[in-house]
Amino acid sequence: MMPLLNFNTLLTLALLACTTMLRAQDKKPDAPADPFAKWEKSIQAFEQEDAKSPPPKNEIVFVGSSSVRMWKTEPSFPGFKIINRGFGGSQIVDSVHFIDRLVLKHEPRDVVFYAGDNDIAGGKTAERVFSDFKAFADKLHAALPQARLHFIAIKPSVSRWKMAETQRVANQSIANYAQSTNWISFVDIWEAMLDADGKPRGSLFLKDGLHMSEDGYRIWNAAVLSHLLGANEKTEVSARELSPNGEHVYHVKSSFQSDETKIRVLVPEDLPMNARPRVVYLLPVEAQDERKYGDGLEEARRLNLANRFGAICVAPTFSQLPWYADHPTDRAIRQESYFLKVVVPAIEARYPTSGKAEDRLLLGFSKSGWGAFSLLLRHPQQFGRAAAWDAPLMMKAASNYGSGAIFGTDENFQRYQLAELVQQQTAAFGTTPRLIHLSYGNFRAEHVEFEALLNQRKVSHLYQDGPSRKHVWESGWVEDAARLLLNAEK
Repeated sequence: MMPLLNFNTLLTLALLACTTMLRAQDKKPDAPADPFAKWEKSIQAFEQEDAKSPPPKNEIVFVGSSSVRMWKTEPSFPGFKIINRGFGGSQIVDSVHFIDRLVLKHEPRDVVFYAGDNDIAGGKTAERVFSDFKAFADKLHAALPQARLHFIAIKPSVSRWKMAETQRVANQSIANYAQSTNWISFVDIWEAMLDADGKPRGSLFLKDGLHMSEDGYRIWNAAVLSHLLGANEKTEVSARELSPNGEHVYHVKSSFQSDETKIRVLVPEDLPMNARPRVVYLLPVEAQDERKYGDGLEEARRLNLANRFGAICVAPTFSQLPWYADHPTDRAIRQESYFLKVVVPAIEARYPTSGKAEDRLLLGFSKSGWGAFSLLLRHPQQFGRAAAWDAPLMMKAASNYGSGAIFGTDENFQRYQLAELVQQQTAAFGTTPRLIHLSYGNFRAEHVEFEALLNQRKVSHLYQDGPSRKHVWESGWVEDAARLLLNAEK
């Protein structure tokens, strides 16, 4: 039998109960958790990166979810300065919340935005996705009215195919809104990612069926590029033609060149299915289809370079004498821009390359040898190696060999002068030899002087002095240059 409680005990228990009830009533409800706090570490990492190496203003910001974070944007868009601010798992509202710290602080001229995928997977409606997108667009335009916004369509994927209808509706709403503005463009990648049955192509994705493979990004690279070029930088690349000798030929109309040009390609036979071959750009020394000094691609075919080295061989043409420079005032003589923003992306959008800088190789002689070295020295993050022979490597003024009409001014020429570039870029070249120069025919003295400069600056390189050969493609230098460039003995 339970003992009876006395009066004092009962009174104490009653007072405790009342106190507990009063405290419960006075206690304030917990503040709702900050839904954006989980991203703070990622955002702070970007800010630390900015503090260490401040990105330039008026460039291009990529922002959004993991498809942006995993995108190798810098090598994918040679010739552009890309600031990648993708943070995996994010939704549109996250980019809206952090827009000041991720985008506006950089004052970009272009913003490439991909998000919405995770939003729909998280249960948001197409209407909510559009509303959130508009909030992002409005904040961007209010702060930077001159900036252009490029929204990449929410992609169809294997793992989220059941959400396709909601994705389509959201995409259509954003596309319609983009058409009503003059500063938003809708980058439509939907159809290009589907197979003949209208389903997502498995080869475009990693094993998870959601994140993209290199082939998937290749489609995105080509689609985004046309938008980044802008209204005043139009480019049209024809469908592939097959010449009688097996070359792939593309006809190109670009605002970077005054006349139609070509891109000619030799591909290796019987490539393994998952191969990602290197690309050798055989740079021409003459304008258009002139052949006074031979034909670099024809020499590559004669030597069977594509099959021997498993490399794609590419020969572009130029409207004017190619010195691989952008004229300071003539908008139709932008040879450097044409090569970086048209030729290289056109190849990587159409062939299974790795898209890696180290797999882009440059080969030339005379003025195109100069061009190979200037492209590598000016863009060491975009190319792997360059080989040049019999070239005026130490030229000090834009006056000889038809160069004046391309460089325009001596001030512009100085931006491309190889001796100056070597001194500026010494730190960008480590222990792996990336510059390969061979002589001689007409320019041995220039190569000897350039060799002394490289040694003085302790720049890793390869040098072969001689034998003397004719100043033409078929003189024998292509064989030696290709072997050294591709680092193989075959």
